[in-house]
Amino acid sequence: MDLLWPNAGQSARACTVHEEAWIMQTSCVMWKSSRMYGVKLEVFRDLGFGNVSSQWTGFDVDGTDDPNRDWRGLMMRHCPSMQGDCELLVDGVSVKFSCAPNYIKLGDYGHLTDSEDFCCEGNLFTDPESLSLKANITPRQLKISERGGRQRESDVVKAYFRGGSTELYKPLGLSLPSNDYFKSLLVSISTRLTNRYLITMVIQCPPDPRRPGSDTTHWCNIAKPFVWHRNEDAGSGGGAV
Repeated sequence: MDLLWPNAGQSARACTVHEEAWIMQTSCVMWKSSRMYGVKLEVFRDLGFGNVSSQWTGFDVDGTDDPNRDWRGLMMRHCPSMQGDCELLVDGVSVKFSCAPNYIKLGDYGHLTDSEDFCCEGNLFTDPESLSLKANITPRQLKISERGGRQRESDVVKAYFRGGSTELYKPLGLSLPSNDYFKSLLVSISTRLTNRYLITMVIQCPPDPRRPGSDTTHWCNIAKPFVWHRNEDAGSGGGAV
């Protein structure tokens, strides 16, 4: 095998084996808690090697404060461009939420349309493979507060968005767990759900009695599990980043 080692800072490798083109792609993550780096390598065959871009996309991931440095729990943040998204503190960490229709549920998975709308294809809690594995994926409740850590006594939390803010009345937040059962489940269904997105957190707010005629509002956080990600520019080989 002839390996072409790149210059520092590049994240793609090319090798030749019996005159066939292969690609090796690397991903690097630094865990916040220990400032230790982890590197993941993926090698795959690509039949259309000549069309593969030499540029690899960088992305942000959640879960880099995991003391166990477990790749399986990393989540690639989805950062919508819509102005209806708001920022809240979840267990003391800043998280962006999108306003969601009432049919969106925690654990829904699916794809994003060109207009960044989430299109549900199933739910982890009712997925046949999840049920067959009897995975312990009990949701956990979140502590919701506003930027600066303020928790109002009136059951109202202020959510900030571009150019303003809105008040959420008695927000109830739930998230998917981060236990070993859940991480193993993500890996076991990764091939079937390649490049799908996941509803990882939801917030529900009941009608605000201060505002007659107000309805229940729903917010959600969308992410792509790191183990579900494949480089869409890599042709039929589809190596994971």
